[in-house]
Formats: sequence, structure tokens, C-alpha cells
Amino acid sequence: MRRKTKPNNRKSPQLSVIQVIFQLKRVNLIKGEVILAFKIRENVTDSEIIIEVLNLITVCPHTKSEDFTELKLTYKPGDYKGHRYIIDRDELADFIKNDIENRLILMEMIPVRILEHYIKSTAGRIASRYASPEWISITTTSRGKAKKFTMTTQVIFQREVK
Repeated sequence: MRRKTKPNNRKSPQLSVIQVIFQLKRVNLIKGEVILAFKIRENVTDSEIIIEVLNLITVCPHTKSEDFTELKLTYKPGDYKGHRYIIDRDELADFIKNDIENRLILMEMIPVRILEHYIKSTAGRIASRYASPEWISITTTSRGKAKKFTMTTQVIFQREVK
């Protein structure tokens, strides 16, 4: 004789559409103990440093769909008595992972947030007016999954100490 079982009324946890998309489409790169879904490339010369962030995914606050961004940051480090104040690449990766990636953020605000972080992280390390970069150019190109356009935004910062 078969025993009747009670139907299971517990609901399984529901994932939002955005969470499902992230789980299905993201390829993670492992950097130490931090799992990154974006990629960072860095090129250092005597006069400038170029950092590129590829495949950065954020969420549009208006449509709640994914935005895909490529970011290029070019800067001349602050210099005082032969010491260059370089923006730490791992610190940038942690900032993006914790404060920008998968967050609700307007496309136009991504370079502004990165600039704010860079100034705080370099000038905040030591009490020196020379610590923040002499100049920074941050260019982002973003396209939305649910949008039919691409947006390029550029923020330029210059500092002069007299």
C-alpha cells in the first residue's frame, strides 16, 4: 500500500532574473582569494600608467538590466622627492568588486566613482599635497543589455601645486 505524502508547501528560494543571468553568463577569473568577473590590464611607463578594466558588469537603476562597461584609466602618478604615488591595482580590483560591480549605478557615474576612489586612496595614504595623481583621464564605454545605444563618458582631473 502506497503511503500518501503531504505536498511540500515550502517554496524554494527564488532568484531574481538578474541573479540568474549573472550565474549563467559570468566567467570568473581568480586573483588570489578574490574572484573577479572582470579583467584588469596594466601598462606602466616612465611618464604614465594605463589601466584597463574589461567586462565590468553593473546594473542600470532605470531598467534593472545589465550594463557592460570597458574602462580605460590613464594617469601620471603624483611625485614627491623621487617617490611616485602609484594607484595599487589590487586595491582598484577590490574597490570595483565591492563598490561598483553588480551594483545599481548609472553609466555616467562609473568614472566619477573611480576618480573619487583614486584621489582618496592616494592622497589619503600620507599627508602630502603631492600624493594624488598629477592628472587622470578616465574613459568608459558602456552598453546596456536592454538598450539600443552605447555611451562613452570621460572624466579628466588635473592638479597643480604652487
